[in-house]
Order: sequence, then C-alpha cells, then structure tokens
Amino acid sequence: YMDSEKVKVAAGVIIQYGDKVLMCKRAENKVYGGQWSIPMGHVERNESPLNGATREFYEETNIKLGGDIKLIDIITKDSGTIIYVYHKNSGRELIPDLENAKDGHEHTECGYYSYDELPFENEDDDEIYKIIARVLRR
Repeated sequence: YMDSEKVKVAAGVIIQYGDKVLMCKRAENKVYGGQWSIPMGHVERNESPLNGATREFYEETNIKLGGDIKLIDIITKDSGTIIYVYHKNSGRELIPDLENAKDGHEHTECGYYSYDELPFENEDDDEIYKIIARVLRR
C-alpha cells in the first residue's frame, strides 16, 4: 500500500447485524463533529488498512473484531485521503462501550439503524452513506 506520509489513509468497518448497521455520532469537538458515520480513523505507517480499521474500531468502541471482515470499497477524497471501507456481518448486536474505550469520547452515541432509519443529514455527498445503503439494499 501507499506511503501514508504523503497520502492520508483511513479505514473503517461497517458492522451489520441483520438488516441494520452500527452508526456512531461524532462528538461536536471532533472532525466531522455532530455527524453520524462508522467507527474509523487513520491507518498508521507500516500498518495494513485492515489492521488499522480493526484497531480504530477497538479504540473507539472497546470491541475486538475478528472473523470474516471484507474490504467492500475504497473512497478517494478530493483532499487526497483514501478511505478503506470494510464490512463485517455480525451474528449478534455488538454494543460499543464508549465509557471504557480508549477513544470512546470521539462519539456521543451509537446505535443500529436500518436503511429507512439511517441518520444522515446530507446523503448526496456522503460516500459512507452510499456504501451503507448498498450494503443494506442487497
């Protein structure tokens, strides 16, 4: 993968449970404050996007992910940032523990949402929304 010093690389995981996905609301004082998205963050140097995605997920939710996690999309932002988006079908509802997660403060709340309930404000220019919509409409 690319040298992440020049290109910012981020990664996140869409957790699907039945016909719903896990969404978290960013804290107001964070980047994308107040917006709903999936747990994600920067991939560190010499870290694979998948390892970065699962590490960030753990740091933000206190949930260790294992098993089958598939890369389903790669977003390239105008800023040059590349975001790897992974998907995991979970057999149970994984509930984030924001209080005990190392970076749990990055989110104010989390929940599971079906396609009709997705809490996006500006759907048209939200790549993550489009990917989630595709996942849930399958």
